[in-house]
Amino acid sequence: MKDVKIPAIKKELVSCKFAIKEVEINVSHFGRLRWNYVPIEGAYRFLFKELSYNTTKIDLMLLEYVKDCFISSNGGNALIDWTESFKLIKNEITTSRNVANREDAATRCFRVKNFLKILPTYEVLWMRKVWGIPSKKCPRCAIEEETWDHLWICNKNRAGDTESEIFKASLDEVLSQNVDIMDKDQKNQWKEDLWEVAATKSMIMGPENLIREITRGLINEKWWRTCKIRGQCKVLKDIFDVYLKKIQMQIWNRRCVETIESERQLGILKDLKRKKKRVDDGEEMMEKAEGEEKSENKKTRKKIKNIIKINLEENKKDDVFRLGIRDRKSWGSKVISNLVNT
Repeated sequence: MKDVKIPAIKKELVSCKFAIKEVEINVSHFGRLRWNYVPIEGAYRFLFKELSYNTTKIDLMLLEYVKDCFISSNGGNALIDWTESFKLIKNEITTSRNVANREDAATRCFRVKNFLKILPTYEVLWMRKVWGIPSKKCPRCAIEEETWDHLWICNKNRAGDTESEIFKASLDEVLSQNVDIMDKDQKNQWKEDLWEVAATKSMIMGPENLIREITRGLINEKWWRTCKIRGQCKVLKDIFDVYLKKIQMQIWNRRCVETIESERQLGILKDLKRKKKRVDDGEEMMEKAEGEEKSENKKTRKKIKNIIKINLEENKKDDVFRLGIRDRKSWGSKVISNLVNT
């Protein structure tokens, strides 16, 4: 075969461009989009959006902040109603998506940080090396480290500001506003069922019960099993929403006011905490060695996550284009199995 130069071929194609027939692609020769094994026409935009949605979900599940909800949950994530949980976290139970005001922004900010466990406790501020933070000890009780879990059980909280008492107050408040759905006997029976579920041990929050899951914004599917009368599901969502608002107002906001006042007496002001960083004695050499080790570990974790993400994305594409299966509920187990096998 004689060698032909590329410019000559290009020139020949340009001169014959009107004589060349238009190339037509027959979709039936390729993998057609399917839904429940049935070929469908169109809907390409929706399915590509679905793939993008899946990718975002995978990114969320691989975050270190929610490791205990997915990777380390031992299958407990399958019991969480994630659709309603994210509505609760985004403050969409009683507030419309189109609403944008200071109160809604503050509520969403608190609930998202609360879900990710990155509320500015002294443990978080110490890890960030914020200036003026002497240790991880709670600034109010000065006994235990101020972790996310310590916020709700600190002995400096008011007597009635426990999770169970706040949940009881939220339950009574919402039920008093919905008198037409149930009669007195039905309300009493429903309360008993709810408290029975509330005492159940959580598979995600360790030794805590399901009320601690609600404190974080997670709605377990066991709650829905108590709803046997029409309208009870909506009432239960309102109870969870009121509960989180009370948690924010009665525990977190009061803690912030008391902590700010004690810091002001010590000369630790807001502007200084933002501008300065804490520097410990003899820490520079240790930081350098730890930084190198962390960078290597970070690169390794990033490689593992990229492998898992690519694998999951390819599986999702195969499901959508070949079989038309959308199994969102099995993502958590797939992530866990991939991490274990890596």
